[in-house]
Amino acid sequence: MVGDQNYEAVLAKGIELHDLAVQGQKGAAQEALQWLDRARLMEPDNPEAQAYYGSALALAGRDSIDPQERFAKVLRGLKILDRTVAAHGDLVRPRVLRAYVTYRLPEEYFYRTQTAIEDFRYLIDRYEQDSTVFGEQFYWQLLSDLAKAYMNIGKGEEAKAVQEQLEKLRRDGRVHAAPEAQGIAEADPEKLPDDMTERAALMEEGLRLLSLGEAGDHAAAEEAYKLAKEGRSLFPQEPVVEAFYASSYSLLGRYASDSNTMFAHAVEAIEIMENAVRQA
Repeated sequence: MVGDQNYEAVLAKGIELHDLAVQGQKGAAQEALQWLDRARLMEPDNPEAQAYYGSALALAGRDSIDPQERFAKVLRGLKILDRTVAAHGDLVRPRVLRAYVTYRLPEEYFYRTQTAIEDFRYLIDRYEQDSTVFGEQFYWQLLSDLAKAYMNIGKGEEAKAVQEQLEKLRRDGRVHAAPEAQGIAEADPEKLPDDMTERAALMEEGLRLLSLGEAGDHAAAEEAYKLAKEGRSLFPQEPVVEAFYASSYSLLGRYASDSNTMFAHAVEAIEIMENAVRQA
């Protein structure tokens, strides 16, 4: 029960449950929605409550077992986040929440990675102008996630530039926290750009073939599937490559001559895609 607490207490409880939902605690997203909805009613014009409510809706959609409910909640959450950022684009918290909601959505279905990139870039620029807006470790995290976001849509050159910026911070001794704690993978700086470029090239070609396949080119769909299989062997357990494989496998099923094969491809592809989303 929300009870009779004041706005600050209600919002704080909602944020606490929201953060537990981000960590994967079962049922936390639904509880967060109750508290955050109450906070919205108490102060309808408060952008922080609106942004957290939108993020919690997306998290509740993530946890839903009904595909229609899942998409509906995610889209409602995105609408609220977009509206809040449009009205209060200079506020850090709504930008952070929208950045990470859109960053975690599968690009194949939502096409929102570019929004995450724009928000990451805004937050990074804000910190570089005023380092008091949030902590330095979060700044490093934003750089790391920006590079990954670029990779996820096949922009290898942009990803490489951001990674080089992060490597320079590390060489200068500014990135001194444990890399895993910040989501920054340890890697040989001499080898990383080649690996990133190879994966970016694979994803860029894969997305091109998928687009052709979705437009009716059966041969392109088959080539996309072959490339996805190759990608899985080169980059095992890499979520974005797994998502590419799921998309290509599902697309190949569309061209099957019998409905049983088509259905089997779709079911298996959904399972692979959901595993990829759970990983990232």
